[in-house]
Amino acid sequence: MDFTPTESQRALIAEAENAAEPWRNQALQIRQHGLDHGEYRPDFWRDYCAAGTMAALVPAEHGGTEKGLLATAFAMEAFAVRGLAPTLPVLTHAAARLITVAGSADLKARHLPGIADGSLLIGLAFTEAEAGHNFARMATFAEREGAHVRVNGAKSFISGVEIADRLLLVTRSLTAEQRAEHGLPSMAGFTALLLDPGAAGVTLTEQRLGGREGLRQWHVRLDDVRVPASDIIGLEHQAITSLFDALNIERILFTAISLGSAAHLLELAVGRARSRTVFGDRPIGSYQALQHPLARIEVQLNAARLLAYKAAALFDAGVASAEVGAAANMAKIMAADVTYAAADQTLQTFGAEGWDKEQGLVDHYLDARLFRSTPISQELALNFVAEHVLGLPVHRRSPSAGTPSS
Repeated sequence: MDFTPTESQRALIAEAENAAEPWRNQALQIRQHGLDHGEYRPDFWRDYCAAGTMAALVPAEHGGTEKGLLATAFAMEAFAVRGLAPTLPVLTHAAARLITVAGSADLKARHLPGIADGSLLIGLAFTEAEAGHNFARMATFAEREGAHVRVNGAKSFISGVEIADRLLLVTRSLTAEQRAEHGLPSMAGFTALLLDPGAAGVTLTEQRLGGREGLRQWHVRLDDVRVPASDIIGLEHQAITSLFDALNIERILFTAISLGSAAHLLELAVGRARSRTVFGDRPIGSYQALQHPLARIEVQLNAARLLAYKAAALFDAGVASAEVGAAANMAKIMAADVTYAAADQTLQTFGAEGWDKEQGLVDHYLDARLFRSTPISQELALNFVAEHVLGLPVHRRSPSAGTPSS
């Protein structure tokens, strides 16, 4: 496949690079501003949106540019290469896709223009403490009551609620008995809706994970929360089948950011290896013990980047979500490994200096480690490849064991 950017894609990349470059040396301050104030730093966010990054996946009729997922990945990587890796836009793009393909005309008109201009950000509220990524173990329940839906339950480890204007919430909406009564499969009976995190009955408790990826993480308790039925996305009880495209977008864009971060870390490590001397006057970068790990990261980074671009190009070409998912999961696996290797080797190259909080390398290291577990774990991504690409037997022994959201 040819991943040479088109003229339109090159324009978006150039806009992203031009917008990101002046902020290259302020990544730590931008990250801290978000954690301290519950918002992206306004002047940075203005430049980020002006580059067209948020509009690239939104239909033109709603203020978007329709440049596609590959172009969006290029743009997000351009920011991440400079140490700038806001992740709530990834979640917003995933939600925007679901609204675009399944939402009502009213829902699109109310939300997509704000996503395109950056004034509306959406977090994802899927995971639960006792379910993780296994939707079949999900306990949060939505019950229709006329023009509203009443929601009860809890979501855990939800990122960016302090910044998000809405949460894309996925809940159960049919009991097992109701599914059986209607002859529906085990993955039916789920509904997606948009939730105002400030609505009555929503209780937010911060889960102190150290502000990973520049966002806080939250436990979201839902007690008799009334959501307008007009904020249901797609058909009631049929959310899962519409989610696959959104999940592929999430994985591909997180991978693009991860690869940009790996390239940023490699640049830092190489620069330090060229300048740091310990014994005599030869820089430590002249030692093969240091050269080889850095060279290996460069090789792995380029291989992972090609796989990520392939996944995005397949998505843009309208290929079936299962085939896109295979490439997306493979890219995620490779990117998580190389980003963690880059973070680890960068710390090793800097020595004790790397542990200075002002360097920001420890945050990069922890974020890189987190990507091995999010947006899904390496193990779940490998399960997808084993079962859907290699055709190996499914490890789950009964329908009650559930299906991971892969």
